[in-house]
Amino acid sequence: MTKKDAEISKEHKWLTTQNLAQYAGCWLAVFHQSIVAQGKDLNKVVKQIKAKKIPDDAPLYVRVPEGLITV
Repeated sequence: MTKKDAEISKEHKWLTTQNLAQYAGCWLAVFHQSIVAQGKDLNKVVKQIKAKKIPDDAPLYVRVPEGLITV
């Protein structure tokens, strides 16, 4: 497993412990176990990341589905 894969796994594991209901239908950018940007449009989320000087390939980008979410 590469270092990048390990980071993605860590971020994903953290996400599964969060209540994401308020983000239904949104894209999230997760970096260092924190939601650092969110929005309905992925391109706008990436722009938020760039404005924060976070490399746009560093966060984990996920879309939270609308409706019932089960883990």
